[in-house]
Amino acid sequence: MTAGMAAVSKETAVPLPTIQAEHKEHPKVGLAGLFVAHELSTHTHEPVEKFIKQHEAGKSWADLAAAQNQDLNSIESKLDRIEAALKSSSGAASTSDGQTRARDREGK
Repeated sequence: MTAGMAAVSKETAVPLPTIQAEHKEHPKVGLAGLFVAHELSTHTHEPVEKFIKQHEAGKSWADLAAAQNQDLNSIESKLDRIEAALKSSSGAASTSDGQTRARDREGK
């Protein structure tokens, strides 16, 4: 989990303690969700909390990104790097964040 948070921090340029605090505050969002929320926030200049709340209200990350005219391929590439960092640090298969990403791609 620490490696994943560090990877999110690196990809978003958000300090690791901030990512850790947000993960603690919103554990169901997952690392992929935190990344996407920060990515959307960076490109829209809207608060991260706005996107987290919209997701918690039922919108998929893919829908939120599309609504903000964000390039899903770019987001997906960065998520792949985060996932690779998780795998290389643990040697394990994808965590629940990978499952979350699969559900979000399907719009669920």
